[in-house]
Amino acid sequence: MASATQDLQALARHGRARIGEIVDDLMERQLREVPEFFVTDDPAYVAAVRRSTHENTELMLDAVGRAGALPHSLGFGPRLEADLAAQHGAEVDALLRTYRLGQQVIFEHVLDDVAGGGYDDLRRPADVLRGAAHQLYRYIDRVSPLVAREYADERDRLHGTPRLHLLRRVQAVLAGQPPLGLDYAMDAAHVAVVASGDTCAAVGRVADDMGADHLAVLEPSGDRTWAWLPADAADEVAARLRRDGLDGVHAGVGGPCVGVSGFRLAHRQALVAWQVADARGGGIVAARDAMVEALALGDQDLARELVRAELGLLAGPDERSVRLRTTLGAWFDARESVSATAAALEIAPRTVTYRLRRAESLLGHAIAERRAEIETALRLQRLFEHGPGR
Repeated sequence: MASATQDLQALARHGRARIGEIVDDLMERQLREVPEFFVTDDPAYVAAVRRSTHENTELMLDAVGRAGALPHSLGFGPRLEADLAAQHGAEVDALLRTYRLGQQVIFEHVLDDVAGGGYDDLRRPADVLRGAAHQLYRYIDRVSPLVAREYADERDRLHGTPRLHLLRRVQAVLAGQPPLGLDYAMDAAHVAVVASGDTCAAVGRVADDMGADHLAVLEPSGDRTWAWLPADAADEVAARLRRDGLDGVHAGVGGPCVGVSGFRLAHRQALVAWQVADARGGGIVAARDAMVEALALGDQDLARELVRAELGLLAGPDERSVRLRTTLGAWFDARESVSATAAALEIAPRTVTYRLRRAESLLGHAIAERRAEIETALRLQRLFEHGPGR
């Protein structure tokens, strides 16, 4: 008996030494095999799932190594995951499937360890594997009711939250479902706002001042407001929010983006801009001013979209646009000297001046109005065109 216990403890120790690998594998399997659980691309949701996965993996390995190591209550990570799943409208069956998948994946790792010859001293490998499978089953059998109860309790709490059903419809649209039951013009160009706290009223005042309809919902936690306005200029919305006194809160503004897909994209941009504002300690950040930060946060796709938004018609793949971008980039490199740019490109100074004016025509404004942003966009454009793949 002592030998079997020692063998199980050795399996648990070996698993804990590779816990990062196991968690990465489990996260990938959850995304692939239980996609209906990932109802939102909110980074906070994914981070909560990873934290819960890590904590549950640790606890399941403890259960393999110690027969009595079964929880009587949920830890912080699993409880947070259950609450967020309820808040975002994920089904409890999908949540519980991730737990059963965790049981399967951890046992597969244990099986691979034993089959791979890492435990040549095991006298009865079949008995050890049987013991590990039994302990993992006991863990899931103990934890599943706790998870389901926490999920149900959070749903009950949410039913007392105002505008919950509107929030559910918005979350469904963001998750890819058709825009049903929303009294908001989805075919318009959307500017999205993500702001700290309950700022729905402030967004409503801005929309009224602009003579525009709007949609605003508050996350169940009350930590952030999500809002959309049919508008053509994110800068105007950001400026009006500042004048309304929101400059002291963390807020991100995304868009404008057109249609249902634009509704989702503008929100994604606003979420990243909110993260940047939060990291800076406050203020209102427009997504177009956060290209580098989006790249640093690991969202290369969004960084590409923001580059295209900044450059507008100048971002085209045609020969003329490429020539104008090259000239503009050389002008920045030459510290805005027309003569130095002409010498570097071996063209006449008059040609440089003409191309700069043409570039401003395609941008729709003077280069000086957004000099830093344009130079950044050009540098990122070169990186995306000539650098490594995603």
